Amino acid sequence: MGVTSSFSQNKSTTVILENEKDFYQIGLNIEILEDKKNELRISDITQPKWQSQFKRSQDKVPNFGMSSSSYWAKIVISNKAKKSKKWFLTQGYYAQDYMTFFKEEENG
Repeated sequence: MGVTSSFSQNKSTTVILENEKDFYQIGLNIEILEDKKNELRISDITQPKWQSQFKRSQDKVPNFGMSSSSYWAKIVISNKAKKSKKWFLTQGYYAQDYMTFFKEEENG
């Protein structure tokens, strides 16, 4: 699974990180794209052709079941915490082979 941290803010609901909160369930804040052929790269999914194919998750905990597809997820995160704090992105699915995180920088 590839996880992107926002390439467009059109449909996503932004997750706002705050000092008072330590845990966020982000399932309803992500958009998902299934890559059935396992061929897409980050340079592909950032293009408008693929951006329009992301679907907003309808589940608090998205479940892809047993699949040979790759899944891309994107989320918009805004860090409003005033204190310096380490944040962790975790997932608890035991059969997940791996997950790669990509972060878009402000200058693209």
